[in-house]
Amino acid sequence: MQLPPSPARVDPRPAVVALAELLMSSPEPVTVAPIGPLTNIALLLAVYPEAAARIGRLVVMGGSAARGGNVTAAAEFNIWSDPEAAAAVLGSSLPTVMVGLDVTLPTVLTEEGIARFAAAGPIGATAAAILQQYLDHARGAYGTAGVVVHDALALTEAIVPGTVGTVRRDVVVDTTLGAGRGQTLVDRRAVATSPSAVEVAETVDSAAAVEFLVSRLARLDAGA
Repeated sequence: MQLPPSPARVDPRPAVVALAELLMSSPEPVTVAPIGPLTNIALLLAVYPEAAARIGRLVVMGGSAARGGNVTAAAEFNIWSDPEAAAAVLGSSLPTVMVGLDVTLPTVLTEEGIARFAAAGPIGATAAAILQQYLDHARGAYGTAGVVVHDALALTEAIVPGTVGTVRRDVVVDTTLGAGRGQTLVDRRAVATSPSAVEVAETVDSAAAVEFLVSRLARLDAGA
C-alpha cells in the first residue's frame, strides 16, 4: 500500500537557514518541536541568535529525568546523538519543554488504536500497516502491548500545551566521554528559578494523548 506522491518540492536551503528565515518572517513567536538530535537548534543559536530569540516555545523530544536511557544505560538516543548541541540548547534561555522517556515510555498506541487508523481510509490504512510492523516487533522484543509514541507525544504537546505535566528544573547534559555521555542530569530536589531552567515533563495523561493522535490521524481521511 502506497500513498500518492507528495506535491511538495525539496527546499534547497540548509535546514538552519530555512528555520532562521521562517522565524524572522513570522509576525508572531513560533513554536518549534525538534524530535531528533538538537544539532540544528544549537547551530541556530550560534549563527542566528536574533532568529532563535523569536522562538516562542521549544518542545524537545529527548532526555530522561528519572528512567535512565534507551541507547545506553544513562542516555536517551536524541541527546546521546549530539550531547554538545543538547547542552547548548538546554543551557540556553529558550523557553523549553523537555518531553523525555519519563512520559513517552508509558504512552503507547495499542492494537485497538491502530485498527481505528485502518478503518478511517487510505491514509489511516497506510499508517496502520506501518505501525503494525512496529507493534509486532515490540511484542517480540519488549513484551509491550503497544507502540511507544515518543516523537508524536512531543508534537502533541506542541499542538496542545498541557498534554504533559511539567516542573521547572535545572538540566545539565553530560558531554564527557565516559559511560554517562548524553545523560540529562535533572535536578529534582527543588523547582528551579534560574533563567536557563527547563520545563521537564514528569506526568502525562497517556490515554488522552493517544486518543488525540488517533482522532487526528483518522480525520485526515475525512479532509478535516
